Amino acid sequence: MLYENSYMETYAADHVTLDQPCKVRVEAGILTIEYLADGEHTSYRGQEQGPGHFELHGNGFDGRATLHMFEGSNILEGGWVEEGAKGMWRIRLG
Repeated sequence: MLYENSYMETYAADHVTLDQPCKVRVEAGILTIEYLADGEHTSYRGQEQGPGHFELHGNGFDGRATLHMFEGSNILEGGWVEEGAKGMWRIRLG
């Protein structure tokens, strides 16, 4: 399923981003998140580890992340480590 009108919030010690557009794709237990960061296309992709629990890796960069979602919810939440920085993120599917 493709959620083309999703929005994410990211939180780090020195920066907060609210309502950043993103695309979310869920197919056969694989979750892909795509968005623009500093004008560059960025994406994370990963396998479902259990119902609603995903472990993701950055495509082409040093990034690891988790996202979790309750059944029937339209919110994904988790943490990330990217190029040495750490933070949390929340995605509203739409």
